[in-house]
Amino acid sequence: MVFNPLTLTPVLYALLAFQAGALSSEVTLIAITAIALYLIVPLLFLIVLKNAGRIESIEARDRSKRSGPLLVGALYLIVAIPIMWYQAQASETVVTGFAIATALNALIFALVTRRFKISMHVASAAGFMAVVVTAALLSGALLWGGWWTIIGALLLIPAVIWARLRADAHSRMEVLAGLLFGSMVLPVELVGLHALGMFF
Repeated sequence: MVFNPLTLTPVLYALLAFQAGALSSEVTLIAITAIALYLIVPLLFLIVLKNAGRIESIEARDRSKRSGPLLVGALYLIVAIPIMWYQAQASETVVTGFAIATALNALIFALVTRRFKISMHVASAAGFMAVVVTAALLSGALLWGGWWTIIGALLLIPAVIWARLRADAHSRMEVLAGLLFGSMVLPVELVGLHALGMFF
């Protein structure tokens, strides 16, 4: 439960801002803003939906009840783009590019979920690894922590896969779909944004 889409995104924002040359004060501000926008607000939204009986748990395991909250989340993340841009200075292009990719990713995920159930936890873990590698390739240097960051991100994937299967939250096909989604979609988005001058 700790390593989920809501907690990993703020970590990536901090790593990317640091990689883009932001001072520690800017990295801290971006991390705090990302925690508020990408962790606290979405979590409160899920708690409200659960208390209202709209979803059975904050994980929203029933696919038919996922697409609504995911679409709302995607629209919310679009609104978050200018807020993240405003917080960044030295890392403005990178932070804004990642905010665009995050919103686009959520929108694609919401549309796919209307037809298929995919493990968001596994997609997030795989996406974390994919962003770490893609950012390193595009910037020409390893992110903060170097190889330890890559090894940690890599080890996270099988741990999350095991946990989701162990909890009977997903089938093997749903976990595999999450792995493929996270590994492929975010890098394509980030490379596309890079080509437009919006990411490293």
